[in-house]
Amino acid sequence: QTEMQAHLHEAKALRLGLHTADGFKKAVIARCGSLLGAWRYALDLDGNGRLSVGEFSVALARLGLHGDVQGLWSQLVKPHNIASSPSGSIRTKPQYFLYFSDLDPQTAEEVADMRAKLAEKHGNLLLAWVKGLDINGSGKVTLEEFTAALADCGCSVDAEA
Repeated sequence: QTEMQAHLHEAKALRLGLHTADGFKKAVIARCGSLLGAWRYALDLDGNGRLSVGEFSVALARLGLHGDVQGLWSQLVKPHNIASSPSGSIRTKPQYFLYFSDLDPQTAEEVADMRAKLAEKHGNLLLAWVKGLDINGSGKVTLEEFTAALADCGCSVDAEA
């Protein structure tokens, strides 16, 4: 019974925490291991690099996270570029999206730096995979291979972080 109470308390704390950006981050880290993991495997499922408020709401429901979704959205989203129509005219109402850099600017910058350096060294990311990361053709990369590839292209990112 004590274990059940502990689980109920933890679930309640996670629900209550979804009224703040920090509470949201803690909740998704608890469920997904990291903000980047949450972004890639639970939030940005279509891989387009951004979330609309609708996608965000659906992702929260899918993860079983509840709370003040609109208030949380307002805390997390940062105004970026105003979306433009195909004709090139700028919409009168800005359309805001949530980007990974809004959640974790440091990790977003490190990932962008790593991708840029791998592409610069090898020509593009596909060639970086073939020539720099998966050099033995196994279809996977060990931590040692990943660390070596990062060092080879001059990345200062901690591979184990």
